[in-house]
Amino acid sequence: MTQNSSTTPPSPSERVAERSLLFLIGMPGAGKSYWAEKIAEAHGLDYIDMDDEIEEEEDMSITEIFDKHGEDWFRQKEKDMLSQIVKSKFQSLRGTKQPNSQITVIATGGGTPCFFDNMEQMKQHGTVIYLRTQADTLITRIMDEIGKRPLLAEQTELVEYAQELLNARKGIYEQAHHILDTENISLTTFEQILK
Repeated sequence: MTQNSSTTPPSPSERVAERSLLFLIGMPGAGKSYWAEKIAEAHGLDYIDMDDEIEEEEDMSITEIFDKHGEDWFRQKEKDMLSQIVKSKFQSLRGTKQPNSQITVIATGGGTPCFFDNMEQMKQHGTVIYLRTQADTLITRIMDEIGKRPLLAEQTELVEYAQELLNARKGIYEQAHHILDTENISLTTFEQILK
């Protein structure tokens, strides 16, 4: 008796593809870059910070990019970077059977999931984790680097603005596979997801 292809268990390489990208999403200051780097170091995984990649490629800071090109241009660049990461990752996976060593942890920009079909693409090609953080906590964490955060740099009522932005993005962020409250997470929390 033959099995229907829709009920056939995935092969090892298909399982790798399903979980080879681990996307961390959330507001600026949620700890996406921090946790992506910590997870990668703890497990010997590759790590990509999308904002760092864009800054390196453009040879200017995110704030300078916003000033020179505007937010629409940046969002397109972000979308292109995400597509490039997904494409290069899946080209490198052909024939591999080592799931853990092939996972790449990606710290997205705060707005990455909220534009174009980015969230759909991340969910289709990896595991998405939303690092949920309260607005006042976000501002406390990033107060020393507000100038590097173009959407926050010109705001006078930072907590109120962060709350408005969080409210606007919340519905998209909560489409993630996993939602973690940042006040209660450790490397062990992520290890349970990586299993």
